[in-house]
Amino acid sequence: MASPQTRPLDHRYRGEHPVRTLGYLFRADRGRLAAAVVVFTVKHSPVWLLPLITASIIDTVVQHQPVSRLWTSTGVIMFILLVNYPLHVLYVRLLYGSVRRMGTTLRSALCTRMQQLSIGYHSRVSAGVLQAPELEDNEGKAELTALRGAVTFEGVGHAYDGDDRPAVRDFTLDVASGETIALVGASGAGKSTVLNLVIGFIRPTSGRLLVDGTDMNTLDLRTYRRFLSVVPQESILFDGTVRENVAYGMDDADEETVRAALRDANALEFVDRLPQGLDTLVGERGARLSGGQRQRLAIARALIRDPKVLVLDEATSALDTRSEALVQEALARLLRGRTTFVVAHRLSTVRGADRIVVMSDGAIQEIGTHEELLRRGGAYTALHSGQVA
Repeated sequence: MASPQTRPLDHRYRGEHPVRTLGYLFRADRGRLAAAVVVFTVKHSPVWLLPLITASIIDTVVQHQPVSRLWTSTGVIMFILLVNYPLHVLYVRLLYGSVRRMGTTLRSALCTRMQQLSIGYHSRVSAGVLQAPELEDNEGKAELTALRGAVTFEGVGHAYDGDDRPAVRDFTLDVASGETIALVGASGAGKSTVLNLVIGFIRPTSGRLLVDGTDMNTLDLRTYRRFLSVVPQESILFDGTVRENVAYGMDDADEETVRAALRDANALEFVDRLPQGLDTLVGERGARLSGGQRQRLAIARALIRDPKVLVLDEATSALDTRSEALVQEALARLLRGRTTFVVAHRLSTVRGADRIVVMSDGAIQEIGTHEELLRRGGAYTALHSGQVA
């Protein structure tokens, strides 16, 4: 990864010669690229000897020279063939590794810059959590250097542009540091909007949202998000190694730190079985991994950052029973001591929440624990009965 002083996006590319641009992007791998050129030259140099070897064989046959000369020529050809494959593999590794690392560095730099600009990622399968309809102005606002994780909603409402009805209205809730809050309700109830408000991708259009007693409108949200992690329904993985996906954006994360995060996420066992372990490529969007494996890597990515506030959006809804059990066990470790907001359609996954907030039409219908809500026999009981049936 590039150091903070030499990030790829800090360089001015406009008007620069393409060769100079490539030289800058590959500056960290110049030694490997030079080695790749040397290996390529050595690998292909025997091709220039083949005409001489062919001429030697023809002379031996035509002039009836000793057969031993044929064996010598054969030995030379066999040697050329034997060294060609390992040299080819070494060349590809040197060149492709450099290209892949450069691509990973650029992706990481882009992710960091987008976060700095507070642009949310949008995924059509992530229940709308990772999205931001507009840029925010953080200049001159208070920076957070520490966070306990207390979140207070004071009559919060939010209406999207062009919508007559607010997505969330009169939402009042006091969340203590380290408390787990589950948001349940039918589609369109406003759960994802609440999560977007917590992340800071959208602002309340009415009421106030406070973090540790400070109005979020007065905070530099870029510094706030250093203490926040999101685990969406569909994990966002890029075409890099396991190590790069877990620790991306964290240049100071060593191997032991990465392995500890994977261990707590119930992912170390399957990672150690991969062909290259931590250095195994996961494929675009994690295509070489199962859904449960991808989700456990997303949890490891959240764990390694040691967040104070967590947002979980349908983190187990697309998993089979066994994968869900492993992910739930990892989530239990992740939630410990952290303020957590959970959205889930499967009510079985939120039974252990400190409080469950039942939403309908953007408003709170009920609040309580799983047992309390069932005893009341209200909206939560109806949702629960429908799923049990």
